[in-house]
Amino acid sequence: MYEVLFDEGNTSEVAKIRLTKGKFKDIIYKYGAVRFLEDDGDDAILQFDYDIVETPGGLDTDNLSEQDQKDFENTLGDILTELITEAADYNENRTNDTDKSDLQRGLHKTSNSVSKD
Repeated sequence: MYEVLFDEGNTSEVAKIRLTKGKFKDIIYKYGAVRFLEDDGDDAILQFDYDIVETPGGLDTDNLSEQDQKDFENTLGDILTELITEAADYNENRTNDTDKSDLQRGLHKTSNSVSKD
């Protein structure tokens, strides 16, 4: 479904995401500001900004149909929710280490990407 791309030369700590399946395959994007807005109940609304970095030839993301735009943003929201959940779970199990996480160190040593299908 997606692949997280780490750029070792980039010091911004913002990884890019490549969609690997579906009608938006090969779009590369990165997240901007992420906010949690309070809902009337116990739930929160996830609001986020994103920038499209690269699109495959023939796909004009500026002119998606209303339904395709909704599907695209739902896909990005689902991925962001998964990434936040995984990070929270990982941080719960982490000690007071101020260095990069084992996950970050391992990814930079062995690969420049992590895939999630």
